[in-house]
Amino acid sequence: MSSNSLLRAANISKFYDGVCALKDVSVAVSAGEVHALVGENGAGKSTLIKILTGAVAADSGQVILNGKVIAENSPRLAKLLGIEVIYQQPTVFRGLTSQRILPSDWRDRECGHGSTGKHGIAGRVSCWRKSVRTSIQKPTPAS
Repeated sequence: MSSNSLLRAANISKFYDGVCALKDVSVAVSAGEVHALVGENGAGKSTLIKILTGAVAADSGQVILNGKVIAENSPRLAKLLGIEVIYQQPTVFRGLTSQRILPSDWRDRECGHGSTGKHGIAGRVSCWRKSVRTSIQKPTPAS
């Protein structure tokens, strides 16, 4: 794990009533990186995010920002330090379709589907989705 990481969780463990939610979890994020936490329900994704953002205290381990340990994290302190989370709220976008969310530079592309007819905008949405999927690197398994 890189020592020049912007944000690190080091050896984080958390138990709820004797049930292990996280055991010795470490992750590092460098400036400009985008990460995704993926796993089954109950894998500890939300717990890790809550620890990083100060909503929940870890039972052991450290949260380190710019090489400095955050001794007593809290939501207020985390926000002041620039550590924030955006929770998934699909209802916020209830009235928006994928066509309305499509970046404007993709709305006028042909993509081999034609700009009119039944494949017009839907075809461009499909092309855009494929381009996004191919630009995302496969995740590397945790060691």
